[in-house]
Amino acid sequence: KVTSIDAPEGTEDVWLLAGWTSENKIGVELNSKKEYGLYTLPSQGGQATKILNDCWAMQPRWSQDGNRIIYVTPESPGPGGGYRLALASVPAVGGNGKLLPKDLDGKTIRQLGNQSGNRLSPDGKTIVTAAWTAEDTVANIGNRYIGLPTTHIWKISIDGNKSEKITNENRSYADVCP
Repeated sequence: KVTSIDAPEGTEDVWLLAGWTSENKIGVELNSKKEYGLYTLPSQGGQATKILNDCWAMQPRWSQDGNRIIYVTPESPGPGGGYRLALASVPAVGGNGKLLPKDLDGKTIRQLGNQSGNRLSPDGKTIVTAAWTAEDTVANIGNRYIGLPTTHIWKISIDGNKSEKITNENRSYADVCP
């Protein structure tokens, strides 16, 4: 018999059904709505200003001219987004974030969440980052699959239209945090 069960108020997703308890209850993992944002704060103290609303922005970096903030974010919301991360930018005064082109030289370049590094060059024209493509292997350390891709150091133009892979280890390896 089909039964409908109401989730608690604020539930956004049902992630995992954990099975039945001995008291005939169902175990479940729920996800409630989380709000993310990118803020600027005055160095002398005071009120924070929200620059980007409802966005999971990691590794934010100011452009050299101070007009933009470059960051890593999921390409689209939803489960599994942790492996579909890309570089994006937003005006420093606020507005809509925009993904940088990610399909460079025929390869989709993916970012890491908190190990990308994302360092801007002194001239502000390039970003150095740890990233991976579909051709990179999945890490297998000591015959133990850990589910992370082999990463390399890349140079990517700030407009996202030019890329160059700098390191090229052909084994389970991770170049991170340049």
